[in-house]
Amino acid sequence: MKGRLSKLKQTLTNLNIDLEEKIKNINEIKRKIKVTSIKIEDIEAMIDQRNNKDIVITEHAIITYFERILGYNIKDIKNKILSEEIKNNFKITGDGIYKNKDFSVKIKNNTVMHIKI
Repeated sequence: MKGRLSKLKQTLTNLNIDLEEKIKNINEIKRKIKVTSIKIEDIEAMIDQRNNKDIVITEHAIITYFERILGYNIKDIKNKILSEEIKNNFKITGDGIYKNKDFSVKIKNNTVMHIKI
């Protein structure tokens, strides 16, 4: 009787070890599937980007065009947007919407976020 119980306990131990190894293998396969899926998504995104016939122009490029080609002085524009009066009011009250002559300026976290007419 004790011999049979011993064999059953050993079989149970062996099955548990086998199960743990199979779970580890499954987790490794899941990890590899995820890595491969990410690589596929990246390649698909690159293909889509190359197939996109529209060229995007960044806002930085537009500002550079205004400055270098059209001759706009960006520093002057910044000074018109952010007048001394707005700067002084901001120092007192912080984030908010400030009225300029013909428009309002929304400032948040020391950054002009929007200009509204």
